[in-house]
Amino acid sequence: MPWFEVVSEDETELSPAEHAFLAALRAHCAAWAPTESSETLIRSDVDGPHTRVIAFVSLIDEGGPGERGVVLMDAGVHLLDNRLQGDRLDSQDFTLPERPSSWALAATGTPDELAAASAVWFRHVLERPIVLYVWIHDGYAYANRYDFADTGEPLCQSYNKRYAPPGQVDELMAAGHVSRTGWVQTTGLPTPTTYIHIRGDLTKGTVLPGVLAATRRGPLSGLWYE
Repeated sequence: MPWFEVVSEDETELSPAEHAFLAALRAHCAAWAPTESSETLIRSDVDGPHTRVIAFVSLIDEGGPGERGVVLMDAGVHLLDNRLQGDRLDSQDFTLPERPSSWALAATGTPDELAAASAVWFRHVLERPIVLYVWIHDGYAYANRYDFADTGEPLCQSYNKRYAPPGQVDELMAAGHVSRTGWVQTTGLPTPTTYIHIRGDLTKGTVLPGVLAATRRGPLSGLWYE
């Protein structure tokens, strides 16, 4: 399957300029080796009467034995006429964040120029180092979080009250580390027990001090959330 295949949409609905952008983007990425990321190109009415073209990649950790993969983040670009914006996308509707991240992309130009800029940006995103931090209590992993190791930006996390230290949830709630929807934020936890290098060149990033490296892991149960 080529990079940025049109999925669940009629490619004939693309305008000539959008076709040119798609063809150029595929050409720039054709030599890339397959990864565990998924990629596609979709259309979405997210700008009033205008229709944007959205190209994105999903960063995925396939997990350990017996585990299902975890989608860590969707990163993509929105193309509207001769303008392009790229950033982390909402996992539900593929919208851009209200406040651009430090690694966001913004460009204007011809379809070929925008495709070239997108390819460089996507390559950077795919190569960024990612680590998985794990918190363990009495031999069980009770909390986990994926971070970009180059910036420390969290991607997704989980917390399992069943295996957590007694009384910890109440302490985190009192300290304001539980969201209104009830998600426990791992930023309020002590230093992680261990970390696992998931992808990317870790020499281009750093890990939290005092955390031991691991090469394998047990099951990580719980619901992952941003």
